[in-house]
Amino acid sequence: MPICRLCNNERVLRNSHIVPESLYSNLYNEKGHMMGINGFGSKGWKPLQQGIREHLFCEACEQHFNEHFEKPFRKQWVVVTSRTIA
Repeated sequence: MPICRLCNNERVLRNSHIVPESLYSNLYNEKGHMMGINGFGSKGWKPLQQGIREHLFCEACEQHFNEHFEKPFRKQWVVVTSRTIA
Protein backbone atom coordinates (compact mmCIF):
# COMPACT_ATOMS: atom_id res chain seq x y z
CA MET A 1 0.00 0.00 0.00
CA PRO A 2 1.29 3.52 -0.78
CA ILE A 3 2.52 5.89 1.91
CA CYS A 4 0.91 9.28 2.49
CA ARG A 5 3.45 12.06 1.98
CA LEU A 6 2.10 14.08 4.91
CA CYS A 7 1.45 11.56 7.71
CA ASN A 8 3.80 8.82 6.43
CA ASN A 9 1.17 6.12 7.05
CA GLU A 10 0.21 3.41 4.62
CA ARG A 11 -3.14 4.51 3.25
CA VAL A 12 -5.14 4.74 0.06
CA LEU A 13 -4.00 7.98 -1.59
CA ARG A 14 -6.18 10.63 -3.18
CA ASN A 15 -5.34 12.10 -6.55
CA SER A 16 -4.31 15.43 -5.05
CA HIS A 17 -3.96 18.71 -6.92
CA ILE A 18 -0.36 19.91 -7.00
CA VAL A 19 -1.63 23.48 -7.32
CA PRO A 20 -5.03 24.20 -5.75
CA GLU A 21 -7.83 24.22 -8.31
CA SER A 22 -8.90 27.70 -7.24
CA LEU A 23 -5.60 29.20 -8.44
CA TYR A 24 -5.96 28.21 -12.05
CA SER A 25 -9.69 27.70 -12.54
CA ASN A 26 -9.84 30.99 -14.50
CA LEU A 27 -7.35 29.55 -17.04
CA TYR A 28 -9.85 27.02 -18.44
CA ASN A 29 -11.31 27.68 -21.86
CA GLU A 30 -14.98 27.28 -22.81
CA LYS A 31 -14.49 23.49 -23.12
CA GLY A 32 -13.12 23.26 -19.58
CA HIS A 33 -9.51 22.68 -20.71
CA MET A 34 -6.29 24.47 -19.95
CA MET A 35 -2.89 24.09 -21.58
CA GLY A 36 -0.60 21.67 -19.74
CA ILE A 37 2.97 22.16 -20.99
CA ASN A 38 4.90 18.90 -21.04
CA GLY A 39 7.56 19.39 -23.74
CA PHE A 40 6.53 16.21 -25.60
CA GLY A 41 5.09 15.70 -29.06
CA SER A 42 4.76 18.16 -31.88
CA LYS A 43 2.97 20.79 -29.79
CA GLY A 44 4.78 20.32 -26.48
CA TRP A 45 1.52 20.54 -24.52
CA LYS A 46 -1.66 18.65 -23.84
CA PRO A 47 -5.10 19.79 -22.71
CA LEU A 48 -5.80 19.36 -18.99
CA GLN A 49 -9.25 19.27 -17.44
CA GLN A 50 -8.45 19.18 -13.75
CA GLY A 51 -4.99 20.58 -13.41
CA ILE A 52 -1.85 18.75 -12.44
CA ARG A 53 -2.43 15.94 -9.97
CA GLU A 54 -0.47 13.27 -8.17
CA HIS A 55 -1.31 10.60 -5.62
CA LEU A 56 0.14 12.32 -2.53
CA PHE A 57 -2.17 12.42 0.49
CA CYS A 58 -4.62 10.12 2.22
CA GLU A 59 -8.19 11.34 2.70
CA ALA A 60 -7.59 12.65 6.24
CA CYS A 61 -4.44 14.57 5.26
CA GLU A 62 -6.08 15.90 2.09
CA GLN A 63 -8.87 17.37 4.24
CA HIS A 64 -6.39 18.71 6.81
CA PHE A 65 -4.30 20.37 4.08
CA ASN A 66 -7.43 21.84 2.50
CA GLU A 67 -8.81 23.26 5.77
CA HIS A 68 -5.57 24.60 7.22
CA PHE A 69 -3.68 25.71 4.11
CA GLU A 70 -5.70 25.90 0.89
CA LYS A 71 -8.83 27.61 2.23
CA PRO A 72 -6.94 30.26 4.27
CA PHE A 73 -4.61 30.91 1.31
CA ARG A 74 -7.55 31.25 -1.08
CA LYS A 75 -9.33 33.61 1.30
CA GLN A 76 -6.23 35.82 1.50
CA TRP A 77 -5.51 35.51 -2.24
CA VAL A 78 -9.03 36.64 -3.18
CA VAL A 79 -8.76 39.65 -0.85
CA VAL A 80 -5.33 40.66 -2.17
CA THR A 81 -6.16 40.19 -5.86
CA SER A 82 -9.48 42.00 -5.45
CA ARG A 83 -7.66 45.03 -4.03
CA THR A 84 -5.07 44.91 -6.81
CA ILE A 85 -7.67 44.75 -9.58
CA ALA A 86 -10.00 47.40 -8.14
